[in-house]
Amino acid sequence: MTNATILLLSLLITILLLTLAFFVVRKISNKTKNFWTLKRLSVGITVYIGVGLFALLYLSLFANSSIQVLSKSELKKIEKNIESIQKYDQEYNSSFLTDNYKKKTWEFDFLGGTLPVTINNGNEDSSLNIRHLYNDSIPAGKALVSYYQFPAIIEGIDISDKIPLPNVYMSQNQLWIEALSRHEVNYHRIKASIGILDFNREEDFDDDYPSTIFYLSSNFIVIETPSGTEIEDSQGVIQYLR
Repeated sequence: MTNATILLLSLLITILLLTLAFFVVRKISNKTKNFWTLKRLSVGITVYIGVGLFALLYLSLFANSSIQVLSKSELKKIEKNIESIQKYDQEYNSSFLTDNYKKKTWEFDFLGGTLPVTINNGNEDSSLNIRHLYNDSIPAGKALVSYYQFPAIIEGIDISDKIPLPNVYMSQNQLWIEALSRHEVNYHRIKASIGILDFNREEDFDDDYPSTIFYLSSNFIVIETPSGTEIEDSQGVIQYLR
């Protein structure tokens, strides 16, 4: 449940409870008219609203959140890791493709010794890094397609788990890899400062995190085929690894 939803529900519940309170007070006003003076009633309602708003403010600012803002040292460590990944990739070395970054693997069958591949990035804001790797443990006529997601940092928050997977499928003996038409991530972050509630924030770079990593360049799709299989890359976007 998002913070905006919690806020809306809290306000709705407060209004309903106030309505109920006024209804009850009105019903018993004849019996309690000597006690519930206008002044006491006003004080009671004010205290009730104040307690509700305080509880809402506390939950909004200080309740536990699944979102963790990384420290400077953690960001530096991730930045060095990303730099090493880019270095390995530039050297066509597949050592950076470890299982802890692998999100999903698809297995496909195809006919013949050539596998045509079509990449659809959706729009200019989307990006898929496609790599090809020979794997002699795969039988002929099969292909493995694995999606690797590396840390993606925006304003000190790792949103890599929020990035959706691409569409990968076989059609007419051709492998299709499609990014979403709008490769966008929305996330919720609360700053624990009185008066600052930052709900449903989109990508926005903060000067406090100069080493922010743009998430679109932090994923890789690796096509594994047995030796002897040719990849038909008419778009010229697939790079080979060893």
